[in-house]
Amino acid sequence: MVKAFYYPRSLNDALEQLSENEILLIAGGTDLVVKTIHWTGHMDFNKTLMPLSHLPALRGISTDDTSVTIFAATSLNTILGHPSVPDPIKQAIRSIGSESIRNLGTLGGNICNASPAGDSLPALLGYDAMLTLQSVQGKRMVKLADFIHAPGKTRIRPDELLLSVTIPKLSYDRYRFSKIGQRKGCAISKLSVFGIGRIENGLISDIRLSYGALGPVPIRITDAERFMNRKSASEVLDNWDIIENSLETQLKPIDDLRSDAAYRLEVALNLTKEFIASFTHC
Repeated sequence: MVKAFYYPRSLNDALEQLSENEILLIAGGTDLVVKTIHWTGHMDFNKTLMPLSHLPALRGISTDDTSVTIFAATSLNTILGHPSVPDPIKQAIRSIGSESIRNLGTLGGNICNASPAGDSLPALLGYDAMLTLQSVQGKRMVKLADFIHAPGKTRIRPDELLLSVTIPKLSYDRYRFSKIGQRKGCAISKLSVFGIGRIENGLISDIRLSYGALGPVPIRITDAERFMNRKSASEVLDNWDIIENSLETQLKPIDDLRSDAAYRLEVALNLTKEFIASFTHC
């Protein structure tokens, strides 16, 4: 049952409401019913629902010389159609839901939903995405890596909303997003692996590896990245036990209804190895 609903006239109006009331924000709302339905089959919203997707201040994409800023209520399909959004980010977003879900779903919603299986999150982690949060008191910036701290839990305050996501403009000649699910389309990830990097003088450069649905939060494996950097792909593959140990130590996959931990770890290692092997093809 919906007990209260508020349709803000502007961003300032929405921020004022957040400062004074307990609010459940909706930015797309494609996961709303799934998250709130009870075992009885009834929905029960104990907070005022407030949609944000209609607000112009929360929609659109802006660019400058160094970065791309995506406002939080921008639809996923709008992001896919924008020429300045990096292709590796688009590859991950393209795997989210169906065409109709991507028409409604928003990047801000995918982030603040804070699902371990959120498909945009490993890609955004790989790019060191920065989040701008806003309240009536002003704005603050938080690294995505510091924002999600548990399944469904973020460090956003009750009086704040996510204003935008800023992605550095970085050039990569190797990238891959791999998602494993029950079926090809509209599936929740059993696991996902995101990798980006460059080849410079035959060596791996600025490689970044991040993983989703393998633990309570998406994670980057920076120890493995440091070991691989400035090495040839063949040298990394010849010392694969070092990478394997690093991933096994840090990933800590889980057992759940969709898959078991052993399968998740094995597939994540195989997908990572395939990505590294792609650096041998110049």
